[in-house]
Amino acid sequence: MDATIKSQLCNDIANIIKDYKGLNLDSKHVEKWINQFEDNEQEIVLRGTLHLFKNLYIQESIFNQWVSDVYYHLQKCSISNYSLLEYQINGESQKELNRKFIDTNQIINININKQSENIIYLDDFIFTGNRILNDIEKLLVKNPNFGTQSSHKIYIITLGWFSYGEYQLNKRLEKLAKNMGRKISFKIACYKKYKLYNNPNDFNKADVFTVHQNIPKNIKEYFTERLIGNQHLPIRERNQSEIAFKGFAYRDKFEEILIRYGIKILGMCNQSSLKPLGFSSFQPGFGATVFTYRNCPNNAPLVYWWGSLTETNTALQWYPLLPRTTYAT
Repeated sequence: MDATIKSQLCNDIANIIKDYKGLNLDSKHVEKWINQFEDNEQEIVLRGTLHLFKNLYIQESIFNQWVSDVYYHLQKCSISNYSLLEYQINGESQKELNRKFIDTNQIINININKQSENIIYLDDFIFTGNRILNDIEKLLVKNPNFGTQSSHKIYIITLGWFSYGEYQLNKRLEKLAKNMGRKISFKIACYKKYKLYNNPNDFNKADVFTVHQNIPKNIKEYFTERLIGNQHLPIRERNQSEIAFKGFAYRDKFEEILIRYGIKILGMCNQSSLKPLGFSSFQPGFGATVFTYRNCPNNAPLVYWWGSLTETNTALQWYPLLPRTTYAT
């Protein structure tokens, strides 16, 4: 690709991700990542990545505004008797966000993990909703009297969600409370601009990476050979995305390239839970399109996060754009 255009695109991406995990990722880092792709693929990948990052890379400044907005909303709705929940089984995001909420709003006295009338569960994003469900279940199991004598409300507040994960989480939380005989109601809230769509029955509107109908036969066969039981391969015919891919004319080719290199990465390692488009039980992977300054989700395409900045192990010999905590040095 043209060297001037390449340099500009790498620089534009670097300016967006410069706060990622405090790693000071610069344009040379972005260029090292993109050089792993063939020359005729690089411009599409760079433009597609920049298109996503402009809207869906969530910088720390947005998190700071979010915790202020959450505090303002609680006051506006006269929700005063509340406790922050800190029951997250995996990861440190909840503890970090609770601390940011307390520090940014200069809160002196606040309850954490107290069985208050209102419980506030803060997290960055809802993907499948599994982690939140497990955390709430852990809360109820460890506190057998919680919600048995009086009613409680649990507010799950995130920056955003993927629609099917939010839908499933709502249903499963209601069922959990009912089966355990708890008087608990749930309310899930997020910013409107980060309500991403991924209804499995309508992938034309999907805000996630997926498979388009004209994808090469060998790639489609790769996925169909790995389907389990009643699984089917979701196929997208058109691009009607209203957020992630809106206005991006090269989505089909962009997705195809990322899938192909994801398959290549999987050929280096033995990770059955991983798919080319990220961690998932289903083919071709979750295909997450949102990224934050804290970490890249493992259900985003492998080309963005798999590997290490320095590792020489064959299984990790892919240079990541947004290295995850597990592999970054």
